[in-house]
Amino acid sequence: MDILGYKNLVAEMEQNEINALNMISRLEEMIEKCIKDNMKSLVRHSSFGVEYKLFSDSLCIFIPADESEEGEKFEIYKNHSKRYIENNYIRLWLLCNIVANIQLDSMQYGIIFRGAISFGNHFHNENIIFSKALIDAYYAESEQAIYPRVILLHNSENDILELLPVLYEYYDLKVALDDDYLFVDYLERINDFRWLLDSDCDYIKWHKNIIQNGMKKFSNKDNLYIKYVWMMNYHNNKLVPIFGDSVFVYDFLN
Repeated sequence: MDILGYKNLVAEMEQNEINALNMISRLEEMIEKCIKDNMKSLVRHSSFGVEYKLFSDSLCIFIPADESEEGEKFEIYKNHSKRYIENNYIRLWLLCNIVANIQLDSMQYGIIFRGAISFGNHFHNENIIFSKALIDAYYAESEQAIYPRVILLHNSENDILELLPVLYEYYDLKVALDDDYLFVDYLERINDFRWLLDSDCDYIKWHKNIIQNGMKKFSNKDNLYIKYVWMMNYHNNKLVPIFGDSVFVYDFLN
């Protein structure tokens, strides 16, 4: 996951030392409260060995796959055992929840992420990261994700994604489909608590503010403007049917 617009932020902050120090403080607080706290709260309920690394504008989260094949293998599971598929699906579910929570909580700082989830060989320690999976995720983030979303990369190694229709019967994975890409459906986390929230909740206000500010700021830069138009459409499609027209965001250029 990369912070969207990080290079522009750095360039802007170069012009003003006070603004730069404020931005560094915001990033540090965001990392502490949104990333570290979310990792702690979810990982402590897991024995999967989830880890993460932070460098520059990038957050990398790693969760090891379960490689054991126990029990009979079935054709419906692409000749994997049911236990293998379910165990790895639970890991993917946990990873998507961690990502969604970080995306939501970071909005209070005006920070949004773009990224990709991949599956493959990986090694890291305190000194190095040596990872085909990370390289795949990096290229998918920069070339395919495009908008402020974290896509699930579909490659030949990832059997889990091909089995989503089969597994939906058992688990509720928070993903949505857009432009033939599955992405982490972070706004569905708000809908999960719709009975406790209303249209004036902080998460909805943060999301609206990011969209409106981004559309105004980049109204003359089409390549950036379309990213906020995507967020606007996602926001309206997910939240308006639940919370009503008061949460609607409009494209003031059209």
